[in-house]
This record gives sequence, structure tokens and C-alpha cells, in this order.
Amino acid sequence: MSTLLLKDITKSYLKTPVLQDINLDIKEGEFVVIVGASGCGKSTLLRTIAGLESASSGAIYIDNQDVTNKEPKDRDIAMVFQNYALYPHMKVYDNIAYGLKVRKRPKAEIKERVNKIATLLQIDHLLDRKPNALSGGQRQRVAMGRAIIRNPKLFLFDEPLSNLDAKLRVDMRLEIKRLQQQLKITSLYVTHDQVEAMTMADRIVILNKGYIEQFDTPKMLYQKPASVFVAGFIGAPSMNFINAKTTDNGICLEDGGELDIVLEDNHDAGKDIIIGIRPEHLQLSEQKNDVDITVTVDTIEHLGAETLLYGFIPSSQTRITMKINGYWSGSVGETIHLHARKEHLHAFDPDTKKRIDLNRHIHYA
Repeated sequence: MSTLLLKDITKSYLKTPVLQDINLDIKEGEFVVIVGASGCGKSTLLRTIAGLESASSGAIYIDNQDVTNKEPKDRDIAMVFQNYALYPHMKVYDNIAYGLKVRKRPKAEIKERVNKIATLLQIDHLLDRKPNALSGGQRQRVAMGRAIIRNPKLFLFDEPLSNLDAKLRVDMRLEIKRLQQQLKITSLYVTHDQVEAMTMADRIVILNKGYIEQFDTPKMLYQKPASVFVAGFIGAPSMNFINAKTTDNGICLEDGGELDIVLEDNHDAGKDIIIGIRPEHLQLSEQKNDVDITVTVDTIEHLGAETLLYGFIPSSQTRITMKINGYWSGSVGETIHLHARKEHLHAFDPDTKKRIDLNRHIHYA
């Protein structure tokens, strides 16, 4: 197992910054997922770690050894790409064995390791086939086998499941996580799919326009997002955001609803604030609770076990999404009252978009 340390990594193309001030300390055997919107720098960061791109500044350490200026072949990293990159003229056996053959390992050792890896990946019955005779999931397993057989210091995965159908993606992400836990190789995995990130990662890097917004466990990203961006990115459907203002008695929503939260300092009264509430934490109510919001429903999505309601606060036109059980029998145009418990509320500074702790006095830097 190996460690990975990135210090102040930046990357620019023609003076346009792509990565800015990237600092990461990844532990031995950790599975870290890098996620963010398209164009945020995910793949560039992975390629920079692999040595396929050179950093504009900063340093990269693998096992405390500076590899910033080393060639890719000297970093002992295995990379699995989106397009698999298999040799079409070679059989599965030779594709997996290729890395050992170029290193001139003994034939008996190569055969033993190929058979072991193929059995581990459940493709031992496919060793005599060529890639064009395989399904997408089988090709992905071969690509993983070619990476695993080298026993590298780091695994790098660049959106390896994006070409697969939905069911196979679920099967393969479970398989990749199981293999990583079994092999205990430090791994970085790039994806745009937050479900993959939340279900596979020990910790997640949230990238936004080349910056790290938050680096934390899936649980903490969901429960305590560090910014409006993270709060809106993690969770499906996305978090609801409502403009509000602090008062002497608590917080007043833009539609006039009151949050019964006592602030420690009176001088904090009158400040603007953004309140976040996840759709799954909103509940139907017939009476005033901790948070009471009136919403007019304009769209309904029945998903079987659950129903998604979309609507707006009449006084402000703020859009609201709510997730409830599938037995709701209301209709479009109906006015409903929603409430949420205090512990499910999130608060953000409207200027910096950073998280505010509602359990302490509100102070903007």
C-alpha cells in the first residue's frame, strides 16, 4: 500500500488556470473519488498525478518520494480509462499479461498471475477470446486485470463505467469496490456520477472550477456541506435554497415564515442568510412546526415507492422540491404546507457561499 501527497498543485493552459492550489493527503489503501461538474479539472488532476500532464507548479509525492518530474513509467501507477484501451489483435490472456511480458517476467510466473487475476475477476473462461467478442462489462474487467496484474502503488480510474448501461454500472461499481478492499491498493477514481462517488468512496474530493470545495467522507458531505456548491451537488434531487434574514428572535424566511432559532448575539439581527433544506427532509404538515413553508405544487413525478413534488413559494416564486412516499394522492395546483426539523437545516453566507453553523452565533468574515 502507498500514500499520495499533493502540495499546491496548479495547472494552466495558455495562462488559463485549470487546477488551482490542490492539496491532498491520501492514506494507504484509501479509495478516493474525485467528482465535479464537466470541465472542473477532474481528469486533468488524474493525468497530472499519472505524469501524462505536467503540473505548472507544486509537488507530487508517492510514499514520501517526490515524483513530480518523473516519467509515467517510473511512478508505478496503473490507470484504467473510459475507453478500456485494449489491444484488439490480442486475446484476453495476452492483454492481461502484456505488462509482465514487457518486463520480461518468467512465463511460468506470467501464467500463474494471469490465471489468478482472471479467476478473481471471473473472466477465466474468456482468456482465449479477443476484445471484439466481449461485452462492455467483460472488456472493463480485462482492462482492470491488466492494471491489477502489475501490483502498482496506485490505481487511477478515469470514468471507467461511463460506457456501460445502468444495471451493469451498478454491478461493476460494487465489483470495483470489492476488489479494491481485497487488494488494498490506494485508488483514485474520477466520475461525474455522484451516486458512484457516494457509494464507493472512503473520502470524496469535490472539485469546482479547478478548486477543491471539500474533501471529506460521504457522510460528512451530506450532513455538513462546506458550501452552497457542495450542498447543491450532493444529493438527488438537489437541496432547496431559500433566502432569509436573521431577526432578534431567530430567522425569517423570505415568504414570512419564522425559524424558531435563538441566536447568541443581538447584533447579528438583520443579516441576510441562505437556508438549505433537502427534499427528503421536508414533510407535509397541517400545523406550524419548526419550519413552516407554503408551496403551490406545479409538477408531480410518481416513482413508485416515492413521489417527487415540485412547486414554488407563492410570495417569492422560490422553487421547492420535496420527496415523499408514493401514496400521496394530491394534484397539480394544490397548496401544501411543509415543515422540517431544525437539525435538518443548513445555513450559508450569501456573499461567500460558505457554511454557517446555526448552533453558534452568526458571524460573517
